[in-house]
Amino acid sequence: MSRKKLIDLKEIKSECNYIKDRQREFYDMMLFNVTLEFEKFGENLH
Repeated sequence: MSRKKLIDLKEIKSECNYIKDRQREFYDMMLFNVTLEFEKFGENLH
């Protein structure tokens, strides 16, 4: 495999990891917000 191709693969891989991390952060925030909403909703029921 050519050296250039290896470098490209490495960059693509780190790009993918970066996107995965961003998605995880996004999902964590969504989950956190949903949990907050449910807690508020639960308090309103009582």
